[in-house]
Amino acid sequence: MSRNGQTAKVSIKATVARAIYDLTSERGIPPTVREIGARIGTSGIGNLHLVLQNMREDGMITWIDGRQRSIRLVGAGPLRADLETWTDDELCRVACLIEDVQASRKAKAA
Repeated sequence: MSRNGQTAKVSIKATVARAIYDLTSERGIPPTVREIGARIGTSGIGNLHLVLQNMREDGMITWIDGRQRSIRLVGAGPLRADLETWTDDELCRVACLIEDVQASRKAKAA
């Protein structure tokens, strides 16, 4: 494969990954294929399905076959709906970890 073809393949995957991330962040639930297509500016979902399948094979995303709104970025963390089921203790532990990471980053930047 030519280098330009490889670059284009990476670029579309990055665009789709960003769309999945943004749509999930905005709505708190995973997007549908049509919503991803609308976000990246394509009305045909056939090619998008191929890109999504390649991303799945590459380990970038996952989904449950036959279930709508199950597309998730691998390693993206829990969704709001997931967090709603956590106990207060679990939420506090995660919040403390986040504060520790933020403090560590500030210390490194200083």
